[in-house]
Amino acid sequence: MTTALAELPERARARLTGADDARALASLVEDARRAHPGIAVDATPFAVHVLSHVPADAPVAEHLARMCAADLLVAYGCAVGDREAIAAFERQCFDEIPFSHARVKPRASVDEVRQMMRDRLLVRSAEAPPRIAQYAGLGELRGWFRVALGRTLLNLATRAPRETELDDAMLEVLPGVNEPELEHARRLYGPALKSALTEAIGALEPRDRTLLRLAVCDGLTVDAIGEVYGVHRATAARWIASARDRLQSGTMDLLRTRLGAREESVKSLLRLLASHVDVSLRGHLLPSGATPSSEP
Repeated sequence: MTTALAELPERARARLTGADDARALASLVEDARRAHPGIAVDATPFAVHVLSHVPADAPVAEHLARMCAADLLVAYGCAVGDREAIAAFERQCFDEIPFSHARVKPRASVDEVRQMMRDRLLVRSAEAPPRIAQYAGLGELRGWFRVALGRTLLNLATRAPRETELDDAMLEVLPGVNEPELEHARRLYGPALKSALTEAIGALEPRDRTLLRLAVCDGLTVDAIGEVYGVHRATAARWIASARDRLQSGTMDLLRTRLGAREESVKSLLRLLASHVDVSLRGHLLPSGATPSSEP
């Protein structure tokens, strides 16, 4: 038994009921590592991950022989944030996006769909690992990706367009409804603010909208967003700050024009209305994607 298999947790080792099972698992791990020597993940947790995709009632060695070792390693590497694995995954699968996009013609650009697929498959949520960890190795990873992409594109193409206005809850969550100044500003300028912010969001570049959605709506850290884009956290932080600045500047310019107010007055209004607000922008920064499910 290799070192990696010797270090398997007891529960995983119990799945190996004989020498054939152990040899099959060791062979799969070695084949995967030979196929992708640049993916630097530990062999033992990878072996545990592989065994987690073997059904409890399946003969282990027989099932392992049917699994795509190299693709399993790419998927596992993506799930744990290995940059080489993410790059390999995109090289292997993402050229499907423009062809499928041209066929389905969804309400989103190719770049937006590309970012949506990164977000949907590669980003860890607070409750679960990245969805790519669900790839079970039966059939090529490219085929699994094609299914996930097809569902996303069809949802985008068949859903009715969302209104690009902020939730009415944006103003409702402002605290202190008994504060006369705040209540007056909300009643008098709330509609103008909603309209200006909506238009400013629509004027952003696709990457800016995606960055803001990841940071503001999905609550991703700068490190996590850097991993999604394959850049250093400092670069991701700079991109996010620039996107926020462009959104604020665009909103202010529109408000100043529509209200006929001086810049300082608009700034004061924004501070008054926005300082207490945790605004949910989900659905207003990108077209709606596929609904969450356990499928790819």
